[in-house]
Amino acid sequence: MLRWIRVLEAPLPKRRRARETQPPVKLARTPAVGSTASKAFWMMHAEAQRGSGLNATEYANAHRLPVRRMRRESRRFREAPQAQSWRDLMHPAHRAPMVPGRI
Repeated sequence: MLRWIRVLEAPLPKRRRARETQPPVKLARTPAVGSTASKAFWMMHAEAQRGSGLNATEYANAHRLPVRRMRRESRRFREAPQAQSWRDLMHPAHRAPMVPGRI
């Protein structure tokens, strides 16, 4: 009986304070989105996907690309092929050197 009296007389444990929840981190928009390099990247993949014989989903999964974005870009490429090649959009430092006599 003394044990119960001691238990009842003991102070209640202090409540733990709930951790302050931080608002979810908003991911910043990728700086390259909409840039010339980004356009060249997706045009290159759309062209390669078209020549590979795979559909957009299979190609995106094989190359670990976002499936929805790959579908959208391949559809854009298919519906209105760019007059400009993705190779022309590359930075001059990454372009193949011009060899006289070659096209």
